[in-house]
Amino acid sequence: MNNKFLLARSYEQAGDLKKACEIYEDVYAKQPDNLQFFSSLNNIYVLLKNYDGSVKLLKSRIEKTPADVSLYGLLGVTYFLSGSEREAEQVWENAASKFNNDAFLRTLAGYALNVRAFDIAIKMFQKAKISTTNQVFYAFELANLYSITMQYKNAAEELAFVVIRDPAQIFNVESRIYPYLSKPDALNSFISVFEKNNPEQNMNFAHLLGILYTEAKQYDDAFNTYKLLDEVQKQQGNELLNFAQRVQNSGDINTALKVYDYLLANYTSSPMVSSIKLSYAKTLEASLESNFLANNDLWKPVYRIQSLDQPGYLRLIESYMEIINLYPNSESAIEAILRIALIYDKRLKMYPEAEKNYSMITKNYPMSRFYLDAVLNHGILAIKKGDINDAETLFDNTFLITNNSNPNFYQIKYYRALCYFYKSDIISARTILDSLSKKINDNIANDALELLVVFNSSLNDSINLLRLADIEFRIFMEDFDNALNGLLEISNSTPSFLLRDYVNFRIAELLTANDDYNKAVQTLQLTLENNPENIYSDKILFFMSEIFEYGLKDYSKATSSLEKLLMNYPDSIYSEKCREKILQLKRKTS
Repeated sequence: MNNKFLLARSYEQAGDLKKACEIYEDVYAKQPDNLQFFSSLNNIYVLLKNYDGSVKLLKSRIEKTPADVSLYGLLGVTYFLSGSEREAEQVWENAASKFNNDAFLRTLAGYALNVRAFDIAIKMFQKAKISTTNQVFYAFELANLYSITMQYKNAAEELAFVVIRDPAQIFNVESRIYPYLSKPDALNSFISVFEKNNPEQNMNFAHLLGILYTEAKQYDDAFNTYKLLDEVQKQQGNELLNFAQRVQNSGDINTALKVYDYLLANYTSSPMVSSIKLSYAKTLEASLESNFLANNDLWKPVYRIQSLDQPGYLRLIESYMEIINLYPNSESAIEAILRIALIYDKRLKMYPEAEKNYSMITKNYPMSRFYLDAVLNHGILAIKKGDINDAETLFDNTFLITNNSNPNFYQIKYYRALCYFYKSDIISARTILDSLSKKINDNIANDALELLVVFNSSLNDSINLLRLADIEFRIFMEDFDNALNGLLEISNSTPSFLLRDYVNFRIAELLTANDDYNKAVQTLQLTLENNPENIYSDKILFFMSEIFEYGLKDYSKATSSLEKLLMNYPDSIYSEKCREKILQLKRKTS
């Protein structure tokens, strides 16, 4: 008999269901008590959609073993699959009344879930929850099913039940809530239900509401909730600090500053105060930087500062100074020194003050994680001031005491190569650039390769290459007008197509810095026309699109440039950016 059964199974696996069914019927008729034969026959009936055969088989089996709850589950599945959903529900409900035990009810619910009969499964779990002492388990199951069926209020009620019945489950409840935070209906339902559970006294509900309020951007409610949590749980500002950081990460800098102000005013003795002060200063800087970005043309490769909140940056420096004075020689203090140096350097253009602060780090804290940042920016500032020898000394000293595990190490090497270039030592510059160009998928490697192309294109025009070195040095020092004149002279005199294309691109960048957008576009278009095989073609088209978009506000031409780039250079490094910007431009014009 077993051989015939195995033969039937092989027919089933081969897809000959009818032949398999004939053999299953035969072996089952001869051994009706064999559970394996019974199960296989019922499965084949269902696969063949012979639902009447399945119903008849299951009912006859129930008559023999009426205490087997799985048979009622299977009978309900057959009815449900046949389209007789009412009969399925009746079978399961009758079985639920007969087997009023949570384990049996859970089994019935499992069969209902197998055919996605969620409403029936919910009824089974509701009865199971009533009939058991392990109500928390079924509350979780119900919450999951309610969420699947978008009955978020009921899901929230079940999770609230869990929090009340077993407070130790709070973090499990929190993890169940997170997947639904992006759904406004769910968010509002959870908030509404949890607010009714006395969050002023029950800190578990306050904890959950803090998360929900933050996600719903109800920041005032969240702020008040975290104040309560911090006070009751004696967190010494930790809850509020975490809240402020989450709010800042979501982009609401003003609310974050409001929270930090409160912390600084009310938690002066907290062990978190150094973190609070540093976070406050960084958030204030983020606010100032946001305004700076909004009021200056940072899309330009070369730009002049047009608008600056100098009083705001000076107040920011005071905030960082407070950290330095309170926690001298700490990493927080060293980071604050670096931030001050960068503000004086990049924003206020107060170079002596910037140098003083960079030097404090480069001379006193070589083991700090901020050391290489300070060296890099101090060296860049020295070049900008025309002090190439000072920059070289800074960079060379760094190579003696550090290794290449820090990304800034390679940036320092790149600027060391620029120092050689600006001093017309092309051979030494090339040696460093060659080593940097071998790094894969790195911006520094791309910059090194670009400069190497310029070197290689000028092998027969060394005079103009040396002139270019001086001009690039002038651009670095922000002497744009003299640099522009020099670039125009090279463009008119060099026999090298590659060098001319590179120089013309730089001319367009400087014209853009001077807001001479039309002339910049003309220069770029002429460059493309004169040399259709231009290796900078994709870069030129992308830059033209930015001039059209931000400078001339001609979104149609900006889109056209990007589409041309995608069509002609599908493998360009700008392809992904192009697609994103085309969508953004279409939204602007729609």
